[in-house]
Amino acid sequence: MEENKKLGQEPEELDLEEEGDIVELIDEEGKSVNFRHVATIDYQNEWYVFFSPTEELDGLSEDEVVIFKLAEDEDGSDLFLPIEDEALLEAVYNDYVAIMDGEDDCDCGCEDCEGCGHDHDEDCDCGCKHED
Repeated sequence: MEENKKLGQEPEELDLEEEGDIVELIDEEGKSVNFRHVATIDYQNEWYVFFSPTEELDGLSEDEVVIFKLAEDEDGSDLFLPIEDEALLEAVYNDYVAIMDGEDDCDCGCEDCEGCGHDHDEDCDCGCKHED
């Protein structure tokens, strides 16, 4: 996941042009790089965006993803901020994998928790305590 840092830019350097699920990001050298939007997830009340390259890049293959924290600038435009905290990056990625694998459901069996998406360290409406 080191590629996230290599391809990440400061917020003012990002450019997004949506064409379906293809986005164009500008790398550190000002070169346009196309990515496919894979997912946007909510992790601990923050939004994170996952992109995969449309073609193989140096140090990043087409089956890998880069992850950015989604924010807004003062004009309301989307900003993609690189995640520099390795622990956070790993946690966001693991949550994405769990969602994609359908493992985000808790095991209590109550209807309130089917695909709940809430923080499993908190109580749900059924009163059970969720643990990782």
